[in-house]
Formats: sequence, C-alpha cells, structure tokens
Amino acid sequence: VFEHFSNIPGSSPNRPYSINLEAIDQRRFDLSALEQPFSEDEIWSAIKQMPAGKAPGPDGFTAEFLRACWPIIKAD
Repeated sequence: VFEHFSNIPGSSPNRPYSINLEAIDQRRFDLSALEQPFSEDEIWSAIKQMPAGKAPGPDGFTAEFLRACWPIIKAD
C-alpha cells in the first residue's frame, strides 16, 4: 500500500483526453460597452420583463411597484 501511494504524487496519470490549447479561440473582444451606464430604455425593458409578485433583490421592491412608480423613480 505504501509503495502504491508514494508513487502517485510524482506520476502522471494516463488520460484518454487532452486539451489542445492552440485550438481554443483566443480572440479579443471589445468590452468597453460594458463600462457604459445603463440607458433608461434598458432599465425599463428589464423592469417590464420582471415576473409579477417577485422581489428583484434585497431592496424588496416588486415589479408591480417599479412599473407603477417608473415615471417618478426613473430620474434616480
């Protein structure tokens, strides 16, 4: 048993599959749009897609509240 386990850290297992790192697509993407603030239309679109009767997060505001109060709170 000792011989079996003492050889494991220095051995490399036989693996039936390998990863060809050269074959992986490594294109660079322009992510600068992710740093832009959300537009009012994007926020309103997200609010409209929220299911009714669910709280969106720790603030506890429901989708119904956000839809009903959107004209007031959209400036914030």
